[in-house]
Amino acid sequence: MQCHTYKCREHRYFYYRCPVASYPGDYAESCDLLTFRVNEVDEIVWQVVRDFMDNPLRVIDGVKAAQSEQE
Repeated sequence: MQCHTYKCREHRYFYYRCPVASYPGDYAESCDLLTFRVNEVDEIVWQVVRDFMDNPLRVIDGVKAAQSEQE
């Protein structure tokens, strides 16, 4: 994913999008991923980071549980 900026009148909007849309000749396959607003994605990611920092043992227990399910 790469960040792309759109400008509409006085406002600038930031989106994450697959680079295939900008450079299709550089990639072997096409991409049908959606475009995501940076502020929405970043808010979710930072919430996960904060949750981890507040309770790292819960995250570690979740990873261990997922690993044991794969075995």
